[in-house]
Amino acid sequence: MNFEREIARLEGIQEEKQNSLKQNKNALSSLKSELKTNVTAIDTVNAVSALAQKSSKQFIEEVVSLAIEAVYGDDYTFELLFDTNRGQTTITPTYIDKYGNQFIDIKGDSGGGMADIISFGMRIALWAIQKPRTDSIFLLDEPGKALGQLLPKFADILKELSKELGIQFIVITHDDVLAELADKSYRVIKEGGISKAIGI
Repeated sequence: MNFEREIARLEGIQEEKQNSLKQNKNALSSLKSELKTNVTAIDTVNAVSALAQKSSKQFIEEVVSLAIEAVYGDDYTFELLFDTNRGQTTITPTYIDKYGNQFIDIKGDSGGGMADIISFGMRIALWAIQKPRTDSIFLLDEPGKALGQLLPKFADILKELSKELGIQFIVITHDDVLAELADKSYRVIKEGGISKAIGI
């Protein structure tokens, strides 16, 4: 056996392994740097997301609370409850009375009137924060149907929003009170199986 040749061969293997180890260390260092950058990016995205959520939450709560106040007075406020479980966020709309009682079953706790106002306020708030914003035309089918005597206050909200924000509301209703408060009203009748719209 030629010892010199064997030593040279082993030294060559050792050099290859050292080069491979150096390359792996460089790759590991690069991966660690990339991981740190990705973690920073994820943290940044999470922080921006939390800020956007907080800002949107605050805006929606204010708009819906204003809608509630316009109909029911200042006895109630609106709040969105956020809960994150296993990476999934759920949002529960609630309203709170002046005594601090929180109502989660909006329709069941209010007989439907509060649900009508909250859902309307949320539609307006979500439309307002939408980018780009869609046309300012809303089709409302039987809005405020559960409000009873408070329906004229709801009609006032529609008129005010239409005037201030340039929103056009097309309202489908069987309620003469709401129809009378509109700028233009039409009654749909059927004659000989054909529907006709007649101005009122």
